Amino acid sequence: MDDFNLRGQNPNSSSATSSSSSSLHGHKSETGNTKRSRSTSTLSTDPQSVAARERRHRISERFKILQSMVPGGAKMDTVSMLEEAIRYVKFLKAQIWFHQNMLLFLNNHETTSSCYSPGAGEFGPKLFGYDDDYAPIVETNSQGMPLTVMDSENTPWFGSAHDEQERIRHVFQTHACHTRNWRNRETGSPINDSDHREKMEVKIEESEKAKQIVVLLIGPPGSCKSTFCDTVMRSSHRPWSRICQDIINNGKAGTKAQCLKMATESLREGKSVFIDRCNLDREQRSEFIKLGGPGIEVHAVVLELSAQVCISRSVKRTGHEGNLQGGRAAAVVNKMLQSKELPKVNEGFSRIMFCYNDADVENASNTYNKLGPMDNLPSGCFGEKKSDTKSQPGIMKFFKKVNALPGSSSNEAANATQNDNEKTRNVRVSPAKLGSADIVPTLAFPSISTADFQFDLEKASDIIVEKAEEFLPKLGTARLVLVDLSQGSKILSLVKAKAAQKNIDSARFFTFVGDITKLRSEGGLHCNVIANATNWRLKPGGGGVNAAIFKAAGPDLEAATRVRANTLLPGKAAVVPLPSTCPLHNAEGITHVIHVLGPNMNPNRPDNLNNDYTKGCKTLREAYTSLFEGFLSVVQDQSKLPKRSNQTALSDSGEDIKEDSERNKKYKGSQDKAVTNNLESGSLEDTRDSGKKMSKGWSTWALALHSIAMHPERHENVVLEFSDNIVVINDQYPKARKHVLVLARQESLDGLEDVRKENLQLLQEMHNVGLKWVDRFQNEDASLIFRLGYHSVPSMRQLHLHVISQDFDSDSLKNKKHWNSFTSSFFRDSVDVLEEVKSQGKANVASEDLLKGELRCNRCRSAHPNIPKLKSHVRNCRSQFPDHLLQNNRLVARPVRQ
Repeated sequence: MDDFNLRGQNPNSSSATSSSSSSLHGHKSETGNTKRSRSTSTLSTDPQSVAARERRHRISERFKILQSMVPGGAKMDTVSMLEEAIRYVKFLKAQIWFHQNMLLFLNNHETTSSCYSPGAGEFGPKLFGYDDDYAPIVETNSQGMPLTVMDSENTPWFGSAHDEQERIRHVFQTHACHTRNWRNRETGSPINDSDHREKMEVKIEESEKAKQIVVLLIGPPGSCKSTFCDTVMRSSHRPWSRICQDIINNGKAGTKAQCLKMATESLREGKSVFIDRCNLDREQRSEFIKLGGPGIEVHAVVLELSAQVCISRSVKRTGHEGNLQGGRAAAVVNKMLQSKELPKVNEGFSRIMFCYNDADVENASNTYNKLGPMDNLPSGCFGEKKSDTKSQPGIMKFFKKVNALPGSSSNEAANATQNDNEKTRNVRVSPAKLGSADIVPTLAFPSISTADFQFDLEKASDIIVEKAEEFLPKLGTARLVLVDLSQGSKILSLVKAKAAQKNIDSARFFTFVGDITKLRSEGGLHCNVIANATNWRLKPGGGGVNAAIFKAAGPDLEAATRVRANTLLPGKAAVVPLPSTCPLHNAEGITHVIHVLGPNMNPNRPDNLNNDYTKGCKTLREAYTSLFEGFLSVVQDQSKLPKRSNQTALSDSGEDIKEDSERNKKYKGSQDKAVTNNLESGSLEDTRDSGKKMSKGWSTWALALHSIAMHPERHENVVLEFSDNIVVINDQYPKARKHVLVLARQESLDGLEDVRKENLQLLQEMHNVGLKWVDRFQNEDASLIFRLGYHSVPSMRQLHLHVISQDFDSDSLKNKKHWNSFTSSFFRDSVDVLEEVKSQGKANVASEDLLKGELRCNRCRSAHPNIPKLKSHVRNCRSQFPDHLLQNNRLVARPVRQ
């Protein structure tokens, strides 16, 4: 055999290398003695050289051993010997596979399918990578049953079903023939009769073991993960350990860390492991996948059963290890399904098996049940449906769309499931119509300040019941529902008991267990308004109810909230109408979210009250008062809509009602995208005097001014001034350097067309307040010139007077409609409106067609092609204003001092 010792790169060790090589190979001198090494004094003592020398010794010894194990290895050069060793190891693996399957077949030959053995295309000699020189020993059918055997001449022999022993003997003889032919070819030895009885000898390390398996069972509660484990472990020849988080802590629920620890210990003991957890998302699976290694494969069995099956099983079962049964189980199942991520091989799985029905589950359990201690399964993904197939629609379509009775348990609600053939299409939910007989206006609210702010539960429950009792008479038929996610919530128990003691109507004030963002879809409880226990910044985050509501509502809620307020003080609330594009509006029928902030009693949080419950109770009472007053205003506002409009709902087919996109595009600045698809909430017919019919639709967004006008005390952050008759605010999207709105606080005054002679005094007060603010602004900048007036057709509900400077220097002025609404006759000057109402009892209104006119300078009336060029011109134009604006005090300017 050629010398295959590796030469070191260190020049100081060259002599040592030569000496070592000669010694190891036992080269003889001419005298027959082994060559002596050079004097040890010539060997380098450098640590690097010593290490290199030892490494070469080890390599040389390993080559000797490998040379002796490979048949014919002593006659080959180094490269040829290594290539043959690779082929030889692959061949030995094939022999192991063959003998394992034959032993199992012999033990179970009376059955038609004795063990799981994939077809030859899946699992056979080709799997091990050896060439056609080692021909297939056995062909198998789809059930893994030996079907044909190839003899030494590659002629198929068909055995008799009634002569099992003869067939097995023929298989072994054929196998021995192939083995002898291979060894004869390699060694050149002659074949004699005694070779027919020769047994193949394979040297296997005693420490070598079959790969262990970690099987992650993936599925929601009710998908029979525990049953799967029990079925396999009862009769499997492979040692298994079941890791179940529900019982891992001495029969009680434990933690993920405990599961990982127990799984590691089981693997050390030589067992394979079932991870009996839901494992529905990638993050939950990642730590268990890391258990895999060189001798450990990680498999996934995905129990992708339908949602209704899992829910039905969870609700009906009794004695569950984790006590997840009854009505609560339905909500848990649905919540888990919302965050489900199907596993992928690239997560680290060597095998994934999908099960979509009971037959698939049984097949999978049989697969693992018949795995012997030395058996392996092929890698890959098996049974997965197309990636675009919607296999888990969730629970929404399986609950009947009926109101849940206040006294009914969540178990009854969960049992109200629809049949299995329910289609899983997306359907928009029509917002609750408060005037309808079948849906009652309902506020669902969480307990404020009792979670993260750690307010005392006894005191909090007293205040909740006290305020509910105070407001119920004012709310008519409306309902108040205290909601908590936990079945054993103490605050729910306290409030329920105290409400019963005070004989409060349980049909109008009751408690409910569920997710406040999914009360309709999961529990059948129809709520048109929900409360959010928010933070002072009115922003998402922080966990709990606040995070859940902002997440469920999406960016629409955050944008709508910014229109109303930027911050919130403890004890205050902010009513936010949801645009129809909001997911909560579409899916749950929620029209408003009321943000409310309670007192902070948590000593670990900033701005806490230092356990001052006198102040804390006062603040909490104010918070519930603000909350219930906000709900009362929503009920009152929406209950009036049917009287003024012909409310349009969604058709039975789920088609959208007509959009009011053109109107909503006016004056909404950065809100353009969010409210383009707002639903038209109604139509208003005006047949006064002229007999002309005018149709109007108010979107949810367009109701913001009305809410501020009716309840300015709730909008301290945006209100500049208010009295019994008016409210002054900054325009949220100003079209000039100075732009404020003076709102009328009188009901039924939606716009200029509603004004009559009896409103003359209110109009005069609005005009005077506008002049006061003009004077204030001109004290700051005397160069400012103002105009006071109304839009003929307002974009937002509630009569409001614009007080706007004529510079029009604003980024919010973006399009032709913005410009023409303030510079054409569409804008009605306040002084003209006062004269018209006084003389003829009403104000004249102009057509909206004026908004489509040319872009003309408000001074020189020159035309311009677009807004940027118009703005550039206006900044430099010093022409005199048109004559009609200079008359009758339509323009308000500070007199120039002489």
